[in-house]
Amino acid sequence: MLVLSFLWWLPSLETITARYSAMLGAIAKSTLADLLNNARIARLMAALWKAVEPADDTNRGRLLAVDSMPVTMPATRRTNAAKLNNNTRGIGLMWSVALDAPQGQIPVRIIHIPLKAWNDSRLLRQHDLAPNGPVYLLDRGFYCFELIDKLLGDHVRFIMRARKHQMRYRIDRQLSNPRRLASGIAVELDALVTLGSGARGPHPRVRLIRAYLPPIGGAEPEDLFLVTPLSAAPATKILDDYRRRDEIEKFHQALKSSLGLAHLYSFQVNGIQTLVYAALMLATCILVMTKDAGPAQLPATMTIASLIILALNALRDTKHIQRPWKRNISTKRRWKKRKPPNPRGKK
Repeated sequence: MLVLSFLWWLPSLETITARYSAMLGAIAKSTLADLLNNARIARLMAALWKAVEPADDTNRGRLLAVDSMPVTMPATRRTNAAKLNNNTRGIGLMWSVALDAPQGQIPVRIIHIPLKAWNDSRLLRQHDLAPNGPVYLLDRGFYCFELIDKLLGDHVRFIMRARKHQMRYRIDRQLSNPRRLASGIAVELDALVTLGSGARGPHPRVRLIRAYLPPIGGAEPEDLFLVTPLSAAPATKILDDYRRRDEIEKFHQALKSSLGLAHLYSFQVNGIQTLVYAALMLATCILVMTKDAGPAQLPATMTIASLIILALNALRDTKHIQRPWKRNISTKRRWKKRKPPNPRGKK
């Protein structure tokens, strides 16, 4: 029922109950609301997803992007979800997504579901990634010496983008000379370095690639700092691999904009988790439907999902079925402009 509701972009619990009353076995909106908010239903959905997702990251493809995604609503909404920032409440998802999963394999594996505000690097330190396995692509939110030191100690292969303002390092050995690649990227530094300065904290020894991306549309060149233990791979290969990390952002956009997570049918923690698992199962069904088309390339799968949604929306418009759902929009508080005090005796 939830999968069908996502596909049709049904706007409310009333609409869902009216359309699928026979499937639900009830006609009251409160029945569906109670089911969504039931902890046993959330555990059931989690168990169903656990039965189909990969057990670990071994043999899931060469490149795995690790990222977190918030599922939020405005902070003014009545909910039992924790406050994530001044404007939003909700939950989070941290997962590893295989960018080139083998044919017929589900690309997503959930690492953790944080139920309150979280820090990516601190959260990932609580979990173990596959040693000597795929290459994990990590963005700047994971840049932390403690996490890098843990990954090196666990023999995890990774490519992590570093924060420019936190770059403190000592060059130990130069690996290649500065040069400009055919793609227009300028490689300024490629060396083995020791991160950090001073005596406190870990000082991991990694490979650092400092590059500048070509400007787009007259903008300033973007600097790129990548750290990795892969000392034998060419710098061009490392840069090309990290560029594919953008595909997980398209996956997030597809889940929210195409498959329905941008419109929540429940604002309680259990209900949000149930909706997340239902959306992932819908993405899995689409993947199974397209498995004969070749390897389970994530962008291609999400493109097909978007096309299915567009086709269903066009069909809905021709039949004059209810208006589309609205996204969960977090708006900033509007403060009234204070009038200056009037001088005494003047109106």
